[in-house]
Amino acid sequence: YQRRVRGTSNGKSTVINSMLRDQILPSGIGHTTNCFLSITGVDVQEPYLLRPDSPDKKNAQSIKRLSNSLSKECLDPNAIVRLYWPKTKCALIRDEVVLVDSPGIDMSPDVDGWIDTHCQDADVFVLVANSESTLMHSEKSFFKRVNAKLSQPNIFILNNRWDCSAGEDPPIRDEVRSQHQEKNYRVYSRRVRFNDTQGNKREDFLLSALKRH
Repeated sequence: YQRRVRGTSNGKSTVINSMLRDQILPSGIGHTTNCFLSITGVDVQEPYLLRPDSPDKKNAQSIKRLSNSLSKECLDPNAIVRLYWPKTKCALIRDEVVLVDSPGIDMSPDVDGWIDTHCQDADVFVLVANSESTLMHSEKSFFKRVNAKLSQPNIFILNNRWDCSAGEDPPIRDEVRSQHQEKNYRVYSRRVRFNDTQGNKREDFLLSALKRH
């Protein structure tokens, strides 16, 4: 299980859409994802979803109505919509890997409840950060809480929107890259008490998930 967490509007849903090769999850500016979304690979041709209040299969496209904060039909932030996606469309979810998208961690005070309900069985936590700014206190605090509740968490940090650095002079871009990497390491070493000898795994990347046309 992979849990993807972030602050609001850092591009986490866009990252997952890129992995699925489809704009299925709601994404855009502002507060978008309003509840938890799990994505499981299945041996079917057409994707479908299950609402938390019904066993009936629904059209996968309805996920935008149920999970977009701008929709009048959006579900409670603690709810989870389960999307079942064809394995043929995404190699990553062929081997029982389940992705879980979440609302922004700065949108609810009940972060501990989120960890207890949706994150206890997570094998990997992925923090999607914004390369145009820096890691926020709420994001750092979340991983501190994760470390307090779970032993040896495997953590990846994705600095999304790195394409915005393309217009910078190469020396400035290199300095910003180093700044991000240094701040990421501080999260691992200080907030999460990262220690290579304890078996914790950490990785950080700079990327752009938005598909340009």
